[in-house]
Amino acid sequence: MRFWPSFGPTGTEAMDYWDTSALVKLYAPESDSEYFIQRIARQAAPIMTSAIAETEMAATLVRKELAGALPRGGSSRALAEFRSDSRSGAIILIPYGAQIASETERIARLAAESMPPLLIRSLDLIHAASASLLGADAFVGSDKRLRDLASLLGLRLVPTVASTLS
Repeated sequence: MRFWPSFGPTGTEAMDYWDTSALVKLYAPESDSEYFIQRIARQAAPIMTSAIAETEMAATLVRKELAGALPRGGSSRALAEFRSDSRSGAIILIPYGAQIASETERIARLAAESMPPLLIRSLDLIHAASASLLGADAFVGSDKRLRDLASLLGLRLVPTVASTLS
C-alpha cells in the first residue's frame, strides 16, 4: 500500500467509486497524478471499483510502457502493485454479475434518451452500473464521457472541475 493511510471501517466513510482513468494515475505518473494521490491519502475507506478495472489497468499500463511513459517492465510492476493493493483490501473489486448487467441496460437507455444523447462505451456502462448499485457518494474519474454519465446518474464528480484533469 503505497498511498493509503491506515484505515478501518467505521461505518461513516463516504463511499467513492473510482474509475480506471483515476486509478491508473496512482500507478503511472501523469500530469495530474498528485491530485489523485493526495485524495487517496485523505480517504478513510478502500477504493471501490469494478473488477473490469484490472483488465483496463493491464491494457492502459502496457500502452503507457510501449509509448515510453513507463520504463521497460514498468507495466508489469505497476499491475503487480495494483493486484497487491486489491489483495490487501485497499481496493475492492466489484464483481460483474446479473445485477450489474440489468443496471447497465437501464443506464444505457437513460443515456440514449438524454438530451443530447450520451454515446457510452460498454465498459463505461459497467463502471456506471457498479457505482450506481454500490450507492456511491462520489465518482472519481477523469474520462469525460464517463464523467458525463456519472453526472446524469446524479453522482458527485471528483475532481469537481474538469480543468483539474489532464
